[in-house]
Amino acid sequence: MVQNFLITTQHCPFCKKLLGIVEEINMYLPLKDRVRNVDATMLEEFDINLNPILKRLKWEGTPTLYLNGIVYEGFSSRDNFRGFLKSYFGLGG
Repeated sequence: MVQNFLITTQHCPFCKKLLGIVEEINMYLPLKDRVRNVDATMLEEFDINLNPILKRLKWEGTPTLYLNGIVYEGFSSRDNFRGFLKSYFGLGG
């Protein structure tokens, strides 16, 4: 089973920008390949983990991108992130 996640928090401005790109890319992907947003706000701010996905993923901050079990971090810009996702999923343009 393919599992793709973007771990974000509500107060992170860069997370919001990347989430918008994920939503844009998801329109071109089959449901099984889409990147799901995992909100880590409660865990980051209050140390309360209400999401079982966060319990099994290893991450240190937001935003963190998981694609098929591999962690990707450190995208320098929105264009860099968009280009990476398009290349990863084999989308042209």
